[in-house]
Amino acid sequence: MEARIANLRLDGRIAAGFYTSRENNRNPNVGIRRPTQRSPVPASCKLLVEFLRTTKVLYVGISDVPGWWIAQANTLADLRGWSRFIGLQIPYNLIERTVERELIPMAKALDIGVTAWSPLSNGVLTGKYHGHGGSELGRMNSETMKTFVPEQQRAARIVAAVKIVSEQTGCSMAQVALAWLRYRPVPVIPIIGARKLTQLQDNLASFDLELSAEHLKSLEEASRVELGFSGPLCHKGGRCNQVWRDAGSHSC
Repeated sequence: MEARIANLRLDGRIAAGFYTSRENNRNPNVGIRRPTQRSPVPASCKLLVEFLRTTKVLYVGISDVPGWWIAQANTLADLRGWSRFIGLQIPYNLIERTVERELIPMAKALDIGVTAWSPLSNGVLTGKYHGHGGSELGRMNSETMKTFVPEQQRAARIVAAVKIVSEQTGCSMAQVALAWLRYRPVPVIPIIGARKLTQLQDNLASFDLELSAEHLKSLEEASRVELGFSGPLCHKGGRCNQVWRDAGSHSC
């Protein structure tokens, strides 16, 4: 198996994902991260099938990949009776919504579960970088994280909208941002990165927060993204419009 992975010249992180699950043979799940142009879909799928047959892995997820790669892989799996990808891990939050252009409609159309990493945009949606949080410095203030800082004007607009909803509901800004994910066109499981017990308790309390139509509208207006081609065409009306909406895109 190791030689097959090497021969395919898979991205190092994919190989690491395979090795981790082989070492823990009781693990029912395995994840694959970031296949590249060097990772041809048919060969990768064939290797994955061989891997599943020699381990106790039952379900396979994939992370940070283009929609076309997953669509091709799952179509090939359906045609040949192989295991499909059943989970997709992507960055998804009120600030990072570009995944709604392709990945979210794809996940709904192919019945793939979504797990969202960085659901609070590295803490930006808690308000602590815009004067709404505690005095503790967050990691986004470090030099190494500056490349991950979102565009300031857009982030400030979204954080302000979250703050208003937070005040109206009496809940924390983190709870508002996490609750918003429950109202997406596909089920989204947030990957919580709490470092303290109080943060974990606050995050879990988001399950009790119900957002009204007005709350969702204000958050939508502050955070929507341009779909790009061919999104605008599909939103102008007609059957294409209905197909696009059925696939789960609500960004316009």
